[in-house]
Amino acid sequence: MFEWSSKENEKRLFGEGCAMCGSRHFLLHTESPRIGEWGFECASCGHRERASWLQNDPFTTEVFRENGGKRVGERRMEPISYRASSAFYAQAEQFVVFSERDQGLMALLMEGNESELENFIANKYGFGGSLPTPDEMKEILLRGGHDREWESYANFEKMLGFAKGMKDASLIAATETELKKLVQRWLHSEPPLVPVKSELPAGLRTLMVRRPDFSSRYDPFVLAVEHEALLRSKVSRTAEEGLRAPFVRFYRLDQDLAPKNAEAKAAQEAKTLDFMHRLGFSEFGLIREFELCRFTYGYSRVSAVPVMEKRGQDVPVRLRLFEPLRSNKRPIYVVTQANEAIYVSLKPEQVYEWLRTIGVSDLPAWIPSDDVRLGGRILENAEPFGRYFSELHPAAAATYRYVYTLLHSYAHLFMKAVAEFSGLDLGSLGEYIFPADLSFVVYRNGTTMDLGNLSSLWRNENNRFLAHLLEPSTHRCNSGSLCDFGGGACPDCIMVPETSCIAQNRLLSRAVLRGGVAPREDTTHKDRRIPGYLEIVNGATPSTVT
Repeated sequence: MFEWSSKENEKRLFGEGCAMCGSRHFLLHTESPRIGEWGFECASCGHRERASWLQNDPFTTEVFRENGGKRVGERRMEPISYRASSAFYAQAEQFVVFSERDQGLMALLMEGNESELENFIANKYGFGGSLPTPDEMKEILLRGGHDREWESYANFEKMLGFAKGMKDASLIAATETELKKLVQRWLHSEPPLVPVKSELPAGLRTLMVRRPDFSSRYDPFVLAVEHEALLRSKVSRTAEEGLRAPFVRFYRLDQDLAPKNAEAKAAQEAKTLDFMHRLGFSEFGLIREFELCRFTYGYSRVSAVPVMEKRGQDVPVRLRLFEPLRSNKRPIYVVTQANEAIYVSLKPEQVYEWLRTIGVSDLPAWIPSDDVRLGGRILENAEPFGRYFSELHPAAAATYRYVYTLLHSYAHLFMKAVAEFSGLDLGSLGEYIFPADLSFVVYRNGTTMDLGNLSSLWRNENNRFLAHLLEPSTHRCNSGSLCDFGGGACPDCIMVPETSCIAQNRLLSRAVLRGGVAPREDTTHKDRRIPGYLEIVNGATPSTVT
């Protein structure tokens, strides 16, 4: 049991002696066949300091030195037997790769650009803002080197003054229209030539200050920027005639995915639109190259999280970086990929109706005709979960938590269905969730030769795949009702391997799709039934949806 010796200042010692009598003689009890239950006992007085399975870690003791006594909870670890499995948990992060023309979006996430990020969020979700005065616009344009743009505005102003002097109503109207078009082009160019000053609600500004509380993979503001980059580079991007589009809507097929017969193509697209309506989709298609970067920087043993509970105690888990190379630098393993992916976006009005029917405690006031999008209201209610969901505790039914659970559960349902119809292994798929935009992406994760299976899935199965998502059997657990009363998720139904899940199989429940007992994180509806999203969309129970 290692302790730091302040006298010798560099050695790790077994201890200064028995805490009760000071004896340096101990007995090692080895009666148990499990080495983890062996322990030391004072040979003089029989005192045992602590449970033998929890010991001071030698490396951590050396790092903390004389401060080790104040940080006992971080260095008391369970020793791993030499006979233990060599399995480990890789620690990795991932992010959407920005194209060269979207580097301005990436700059929003850098330190010191908080005001630019506020403007972006305000414009994206419709919080509005105050238009700069003509003098302010002039200063902004001239400072940015856009002299000709301001000259155009000044010429229109002169023309408008001339038209008003002539009292020519048609010329006045035409000139004012051109002025508005010019200003709108400044406001909506990429990047905007004249940014609109944001008017974010106070609560949302407070959340932006708290961004360090969110882990990068769960930071809703980072995800909002990444989703915008995905829209610009893939979903909203068009292709030249004869070239394959970066994003193919399954209800507007291109030559590569469509049947050769024009009538069959029209019938298939119409059926897809019907299924999208019944599944609650507003957008649905194939991303041909979902560009993602994944980097692995270390690993841990025993558990993937920093702290695990064992025998009623919280035990720390030590993160290890990879062994240094000959250059004495530690490697970080990076994989960039551009594989096929399926993009899904849910209907905001259906999601809001589902949240209202559940009765979440912080349901925002919103109607589809509002200037502020539902995503903006969801952002106002965002809550941090922590890098390892350490801050996720059972609480009252909340908007953001239920939205994330819905998208996460839907993504897992997709992954299971893709694995069943495409022949891909479930562990070879990944997910990316954009909660404020009510969207998720299921992508092929890997660098093997079967990277065209998602497009093949649609060519071969198309609407049979969508029908499968609505079948009652798809929403049942293969273990019967074992997990129906414990959150509605287990490895035999909706869970996927942890290497494929972005959220460690947390915030996951079949109940949010088909209806059932509320997730375990919801204390408002404890042991009570909540309606499923598909029930609200179809106005029926899952058994009658198909």
